[in-house]
Amino acid sequence: MPREGSHPIDPATIEEWCRQAVGALMTCIAQLPEHYRMVVQRLYLNEEPLAVVATDLGRSEDAVRRLGSRAVERLHRCLGRASHYLSTHG
Repeated sequence: MPREGSHPIDPATIEEWCRQAVGALMTCIAQLPEHYRMVVQRLYLNEEPLAVVATDLGRSEDAVRRLGSRAVERLHRCLGRASHYLSTHG
């Protein structure tokens, strides 16, 4: 419920912000090195099980988990201030 005196945000504005955020995220993912990009794609976008991704890549689950963590750190840096908002308001 909006606070007294505040104005609701137009749904079209929210939709545009979402479009921009997704575009920025996809641009940042595309800039990742291949091994990070593959882990992000499979673990987070495709939601494949960690064990399956690790086996397919010939790496331990811990190694794939670390790759994913490092990839997310790079995405946060790439996205800048927007990444702070997304991680605290998601």
